[in-house]
Amino acid sequence: MFEEFPKTFPIQDGKTARIRPLEKQDKKKLLDFFKRLPEKDRMFLKEDVTDPEIINRWFRQMDHTRVIPLIVEAENLIIADGTLHLDKYGWSRHIGEIRLVVDKNFRKQTVGLHLVRELYFLAMKSKLEKLIAEMMLSQKQAIKIFKGLGFKEEAILKNHVKDLAGHKHNLVIMTHSVRTHWDELENMIADYFDDFSGDFTGSE
Repeated sequence: MFEEFPKTFPIQDGKTARIRPLEKQDKKKLLDFFKRLPEKDRMFLKEDVTDPEIINRWFRQMDHTRVIPLIVEAENLIIADGTLHLDKYGWSRHIGEIRLVVDKNFRKQTVGLHLVRELYFLAMKSKLEKLIAEMMLSQKQAIKIFKGLGFKEEAILKNHVKDLAGHKHNLVIMTHSVRTHWDELENMIADYFDDFSGDFTGSE
């Protein structure tokens, strides 16, 4: 699954970032990443990611058939964390959920876009048919990233979630049809070879 990683791309000041799978030895680096996030950003997350026990639980329960984790690293620091969540046996086993957190200092440098794109490719390799992403309506940058990859707003649920401080927020549900996109690619490839089939007769 991870044969093509790590992958690198340029960021600010001539530096390079790389995307790779999260590994067991990254526990402290991941906790440090979450602790560097502003409190305002952490309020939007589903769990208190500054709690070492929560991070320990994630690593104890690491199972790539249920959660596929990727990180973006620059100068030996994690600057983004993304996961593809799978339901292996349930009625939504054809659907994956993408979650994303990006260091505030790198949010305008396509870091999130690169990471979501790689998670999308992993979803295709996992033969998922549909992807969903959930975020609060106030997370404008995250919404922009997902829209850039073709996700569309499916619904806005008013006062649906509470942040870690207990404040209510509107929840945006965005979706993307992986199956439709894959079918379009297959049709494009088929049309291409149909157009040039006369050139491959084997005659000399």
